[in-house]
Amino acid sequence: MEDLKLFDYQIEGSEWLQSRNGLLAYDMGLGKSATAITASDSINAKTILIICPAIVRSNWVNEFNKFSKNNKANVAYKVSEISNVCIVSYDFAMSKIKELSKIEWDCLIIDESHYLKNPTAKRTKAIIGNNGLAHKAKRIWCLSGTPMGNHVAELWTMLFIFGVTKLKYSEFISTYCETAQNPWGGTIIVGNKQNKLQEVGIMLSKIMLRKTKEDVMIQLPPIFYKDMVVPQVELTFDQLQKDSSFLSYFFPFDKSKELFEKLKKDAEMLQHLDESQSFGTINGFKLLEGLANSVATLRVYCGMQKAIRMAEVIHEELENNDYQKIVLFTVHKAAMYILLDKLLPFGAVAVYGATNEPERIRRIEKFQKDPKTRVMVCNIIAAGIGINLTAASQVVMVEMLWSPNPNAQAIMRCHRLGQKESVNVRFVSLENSIDQKVVQILKKKVKDITDVFKFAKDNQGENL
Repeated sequence: MEDLKLFDYQIEGSEWLQSRNGLLAYDMGLGKSATAITASDSINAKTILIICPAIVRSNWVNEFNKFSKNNKANVAYKVSEISNVCIVSYDFAMSKIKELSKIEWDCLIIDESHYLKNPTAKRTKAIIGNNGLAHKAKRIWCLSGTPMGNHVAELWTMLFIFGVTKLKYSEFISTYCETAQNPWGGTIIVGNKQNKLQEVGIMLSKIMLRKTKEDVMIQLPPIFYKDMVVPQVELTFDQLQKDSSFLSYFFPFDKSKELFEKLKKDAEMLQHLDESQSFGTINGFKLLEGLANSVATLRVYCGMQKAIRMAEVIHEELENNDYQKIVLFTVHKAAMYILLDKLLPFGAVAVYGATNEPERIRRIEKFQKDPKTRVMVCNIIAAGIGINLTAASQVVMVEMLWSPNPNAQAIMRCHRLGQKESVNVRFVSLENSIDQKVVQILKKKVKDITDVFKFAKDNQGENL
């Protein structure tokens, strides 16, 4: 084991966890896993279950090797591999609850615990429901940098399991959320009751320790954001072949005019919804995400054009040695392939959904350590959590998901512990397209979230 020292705020977090069940809500990149592992050592835990997204299981093994003086951890991919210090995915925990429940766990660590925000989901019931794994643990530690993504109802599972609220989920919603009738039946959450945000924040402070980068990392270099609009470009046949479904718009009959008409109408719809302030509500963002599905082909088309333009720009920047390394985030494979083709001379590697775990680890390590590997192209979902890409100080969001949090998590892969340089982030949108409007709308999201956590932080000193 490496003899590594924790930062003061990590020591504070470890001491806080040792005496309670709770939610460690440190910002992305502040070392929640090391903090929790150190706490498990301090309480002399012998049986530890870590539940995490599949993509970060190997990262947890590495963290145990670095920070635990008492335990070695292994990943369980099948029942026979379940051990006293065991790392499992959410799917494994959900499907093997009976086998995992045979052990009384000294400590249950739930990483990215916002995965449990929906109380009716099977994995939520399996882990923290009436007969869930949480009832087989002496300590329950939830870890999340983003415990609330949309509305305060997403905090209910944490507040309920830790005994801060006795309200049922439906009662909690009616008390703290704005709702409206769904045209298809039932009610939907459209926002938060503004006069109740402080009350939720105070409840949250009883179970949560929150630290942001601004609180604790004066030494972390700054991060800068820049919008970049690129002109449209005609795609060649070879480029169109990167996405077979999109190719059908042009061959054997050119339906591009139909495509552009749809683009124009959807952009007008966005404009109308934005002007009517519909996107100031949670429901508005659900509409946006729904629209993302309906214009999926258009998004591929926009992404391919942006990839072509940005590949040219980045090729020139790397040739001029404007910087050493860069990370490019995409949503669609077509855009990723275009970037890889153009940037292969600079050792470009990629991480996406089909990249198996050993290969994913190898590519990330190569990017981090090999000076000839100057480009990493990542799918936002596949590489947006649990990895370290601090070798790069340049980030380009070639494509974005139409939901803010995953994009922010992706950027934080570079702006985190270990980063030595200022991080420059470029958000790319396509001129005269739906892209430009979406980027503007996504920036309006976070005020309520910020307010709730501010109220919680203002009161957390009383609960240390």
